[in-house]
Amino acid sequence: MNSLLEHALSSLNTQLEEANIPPQLIDSFQQELQQREASMNELIAARESGELSLSEFENELERERKVIEAEMLSQQIATKSVIQNAVNKVFHTLTDRIV
Repeated sequence: MNSLLEHALSSLNTQLEEANIPPQLIDSFQQELQQREASMNELIAARESGELSLSEFENELERERKVIEAEMLSQQIATKSVIQNAVNKVFHTLTDRIV
């Protein structure tokens, strides 16, 4: 992994831990970053070699950010659905036993 990317991820991990983000979310985020690692390293290499202008590089990084954010939001929605279903089942069971 590119040392610049490693440094950014290390800094990010520290920030997430200090913010008391649940470990499962940190793990999901790290997995998503690992999946995008090759693409991000290619962007860094292209910028360092002059193949991408600063503007192009920033645009591509923004696209990567949006992809990761969309994936994390999808996971959040899926998790919320599982929790809602579990809570609904518990209260449905309580209602059925009382009524």
